[in-house]
Amino acid sequence: MSTDVFTDVRTEARAWIAANWDPQLPLGSWWERLATSGWGFPHHPAQWFGRGLSGDDAAAVAEELSAAGAYGPPHGIATMMVAPMLLELGTDEQRSRWLPGIVHGTDVWCQLFSEPGAGSDLAGLQTKAIPDGDQWIVNGQKVWTSGGHYAKRASSWRAPTLTPPSTAASPSS
Repeated sequence: MSTDVFTDVRTEARAWIAANWDPQLPLGSWWERLATSGWGFPHHPAQWFGRGLSGDDAAAVAEELSAAGAYGPPHGIATMMVAPMLLELGTDEQRSRWLPGIVHGTDVWCQLFSEPGAGSDLAGLQTKAIPDGDQWIVNGQKVWTSGGHYAKRASSWRAPTLTPPSTAASPSS
């Protein structure tokens, strides 16, 4: 990364913040501005509420927000765990459905993680999700929910339902 790009990102972010930050603005309205501009999550791809910036450039944007005394974007389970998972593994339909509420701060998510007998050991998870038509049947138990008392949505780890590889011999050519 060149220093010029880094400086340009800081200059552009600083100018946008100066033109848009208003300490009298309700927090939800500010988060809306951050989300629609791409400055709230600048490391996200542009089509998913970001600017496609590097981690270093995104950190520079966060520094500029802080230097201006502006609130940062929403922060929590949704932004730290769910959004990155959706960006990496989700479908466009899933991203379209869930990312707007995450980046605008209107959908708070909790984490359903530990299980009796497994704690936070992912190898010991017993909860299963089994496909049933266009739905999933989830069977299992969780023992705590980070943020569950105010969450609107939940993210959960589950043990995969494994299908053994086929033992049938392949036809020879």
